[in-house]
Amino acid sequence: MKGSRELRKELSILEEFPSPNFVVQRIISLVSAPETTVSQLHEAISMDPSLSAKILKLSNSAYYAVPKKVTKLSEAIMILGFKTVRNIALSIFTRESYFSRPIPGVDEKKLWEHMVLTAMTGEVVAEVLSFPNREEIFMAGLLHDLGKIVMGIISPRYLSEVVKYAKVAGKRFYDVERELEAPDHCELGQIVFEMWNMPDIVIETAAHHHDPFDVSEDALKDTVFMVHVANAVSNILLDGYGMNFDVPDLKPEVWKYLRLKPKIFEKILNRAQEKMSYVEEFWV
Repeated sequence: MKGSRELRKELSILEEFPSPNFVVQRIISLVSAPETTVSQLHEAISMDPSLSAKILKLSNSAYYAVPKKVTKLSEAIMILGFKTVRNIALSIFTRESYFSRPIPGVDEKKLWEHMVLTAMTGEVVAEVLSFPNREEIFMAGLLHDLGKIVMGIISPRYLSEVVKYAKVAGKRFYDVERELEAPDHCELGQIVFEMWNMPDIVIETAAHHHDPFDVSEDALKDTVFMVHVANAVSNILLDGYGMNFDVPDLKPEVWKYLRLKPKIFEKILNRAQEKMSYVEEFWV
């Protein structure tokens, strides 16, 4: 693996390295602007008929449990809300662009399901702890491990060897990366999301979901800490799917910061387990 500067240069010129197209970028931009209207967001999404159809399909999934079948894109936007529709668009782009190619030694579908369950569990954590920005936590959780696939695009053999070693040694993926002292999936995710001009909440979560106290802005700590918990829960429920083969790393400092207690954690774990049946719906 190369150093950070070389990686940034390589990622910027790598033809097969996908970045969000104009429509997805426009959706993210519009949702970030408080003055955006339903018609503006509808117009942007409608520029991509395939994306529009898939957003409608996911809007009608059991996970979102809308009271009636949604047949129009404008209805989906109004019922689910701008941020949820943005999250759906991002999930479709990410799944199609990064999880549709074979990478030696990696089960792409399992890794995707780990990321989706982390996103769902992030919403559960936010709900249980009465945190308001559930959609932001879903987005950050969904994308937190994308750096692993990016690693596979840059150096599939290296990724395969890291996974193989982690499995044989019974270790967590991130711990093996640190042993090898090479740019890890957290740094790769950070680089990618900076290139995409993604919100800081996504960049910081990708960079620090294993070491959440390294977050640079206090305002982002709650989100990164909750994704840290959600990631641990997802690794418990989908053992090995995130390419981790040891007990999930749940920092005691995070536990203390969020004021978690055994009964609260048990509630989060049980509710996350209920969400597992919906993960397959995001494989569109």
